[in-house]
Order: sequence, then structure tokens, then C-alpha cells
Amino acid sequence: MAVTAQPLYFTLPSAGSISTPNRLVTVDTAGRGTLTSSATISIVGVLINKPTAQDQAMEIQWGGVAEIEASALIDEGHWVYSNSQGFGAGDAAPESGTAYAGLCVKSASGSGALAQVLLMPMKL
Repeated sequence: MAVTAQPLYFTLPSAGSISTPNRLVTVDTAGRGTLTSSATISIVGVLINKPTAQDQAMEIQWGGVAEIEASALIDEGHWVYSNSQGFGAGDAAPESGTAYAGLCVKSASGSGALAQVLLMPMKL
């Protein structure tokens, strides 16, 4: 049975051109959306569209079940965080100081595959 939850979205101005949806997003010091660049940077959601210029609207999913592009295998039940390029990566157990997007409910088989993640952004 598929896991479903009503998706929730918001928009932010983009920090620049980003042609890679399904990656994890944070907010920069100017209030613009950008891809997360480490496991310790707070995550606000998942990029849905492909903004082509600075200040163009970024559509970001922050609730529900989202597809996140994986950097490697992510197993169901693992907590999903960002690598240095906004790809999702998985932890079997949450670690202090790490920012998580949520919990994987459908695994990703490896790099470039899409994991389904129940979004609940948090930082431990």
C-alpha cells in the first residue's frame, strides 16, 4: 500500500538558477531559497520547480510525502538529511546537530533514485 499525505507548499524567491528539482532547500541570509550544502544546515523543504534566475519563485514542498533525489541508497525507516549538494542521504538513527527533512517511507535504490519521504523538517 502506498503512503500518502496531503502535500503543503510555499514559495520563496530563488537565490539563483537551480535546474535540479527534488533536492533539499534552505533559506540564505538574504531570505532567498537555495539548495542545502551540509547536514547541519536547517532544511525548509524540497524544491519542486526549476527557477531559472535570481528572485524567480521557488516552489517548495514542506509537508506531506515528497520525492527526494538520493545521493546513495536510502532505506525505509531511515532519517533523511542533506549532503553538500542538496541530495538526500539516510541515517538509521538521528544524530545530534544534524538537520533532517523527514522519514523515508519508500526506499531509494541508489544515487539519482527518488526516495519518498514523509516531511517533518527538524534539527537535533
